Amino acid sequence: MDRVLALVEQRDDMTQEEVVAAWTDLQVDPSQRRPSVETFMHAVCLSEGGAQWVAHTHAISCNAILCSALGAEPFLRHVFPDAIVVCGRHVAVVPYVDPGFYLGKVVQAEIRRFQDAYGMSPKLLLMENHGITALGQSAQEALNIQLMADKWAHALGHLCIGWPKILARDRSTANRLAA
Repeated sequence: MDRVLALVEQRDDMTQEEVVAAWTDLQVDPSQRRPSVETFMHAVCLSEGGAQWVAHTHAISCNAILCSALGAEPFLRHVFPDAIVVCGRHVAVVPYVDPGFYLGKVVQAEIRRFQDAYGMSPKLLLMENHGITALGQSAQEALNIQLMADKWAHALGHLCIGWPKILARDRSTANRLAA
């Protein structure tokens, strides 16, 4: 991980060819498959974000919102208190960048901005047109953040189609008026 972080810290840019060439030096066990292109982002979340566990997914419920014209904006306001408890009062947001070295750089900048603004690391990182990343202190916390983001996205998705049509309190009156 130190070698991955050194690249993120020392380089402003890396071509895909340079990244592929670096994998040989970065692999702990060269007999294994090469690391994910998102290794840079994961390393930054573990080091800069202070996480012990990083859970990155492309949850359909979350991406339905993050890939919309509104992007992460609906997640910037809470719709129920348990999201605050599990995901934190504030979330970190990254605009779309291609996965790879540059995503690691952009995530690093957002984590640092978030820490400066709120005095702590984010628990939930929303990557527009990409997915979500949970920064947890345990596997269970990272899973809980992922599950809460899914619940939050489902609630937001329902709100996007408008307010619910509430049934009349007195159904007999409603039935007479409809007739």
